[in-house]
Amino acid sequence: INAEYGEKKNKKELKKRHLVLVEGKSKKSTKEWKGRSDTNKKIIFPDTWVPQYTKLSNSHTQHKEHSESNIQPGDYIVVEVEQSSAVSLRGIALAQSSIQEYAK
Repeated sequence: INAEYGEKKNKKELKKRHLVLVEGKSKKSTKEWKGRSDTNKKIIFPDTWVPQYTKLSNSHTQHKEHSESNIQPGDYIVVEVEQSSAVSLRGIALAQSSIQEYAK
């Protein structure tokens, strides 16, 4: 019953964007990061290069010319949720940010 409740609750997060504090690499893959959202949910997302977040231009596009990740533990990343389960969310990293920038 708890798993069903968790899954139902996490499905509401699909397509939403969250500011995520990067904690480190995912346990299952070194090609993915794990972090906590601004609502304290665990989010997994691919290790990729992301642009700097700017609210004015709403710049959230991936730049293909960069092949190396610029994400580090302790960074804040804007992540859009694409998948959910009872215990975690999966998403795509859109941009690096800060609490101050994201709140503007």
